Amino acid sequence: MIKFHCNVLLHGSQSYHAEVHINPIGEVDIDILESKQHLSSEFDQLKFQRKRSGTQLQGVEQVNQKPWHIELAHQDAKQVSRLIKNANEEYEQLMCDLM
Repeated sequence: MIKFHCNVLLHGSQSYHAEVHINPIGEVDIDILESKQHLSSEFDQLKFQRKRSGTQLQGVEQVNQKPWHIELAHQDAKQVSRLIKNANEEYEQLMCDLM
């Protein structure tokens, strides 16, 4: 199983860079490079909320159950959403192949 990965620029007052790692087992990890912040969440805890200036990605930390959010450009949010969908499909295909 291959992790999906993309780099995005966070939308907002500070132009931070983030590395998004999507694991087909249902987890997303985000590393914000400039602040050295790490965020993680399970797919079923993620929510995309479109706003005028960008799309807010909301999640819940797996370890301490604290909610978090980041602001992405609409295009970057679409890319992350598409990668999550592809990861889900790959996982489902793998499970079907194993049966």
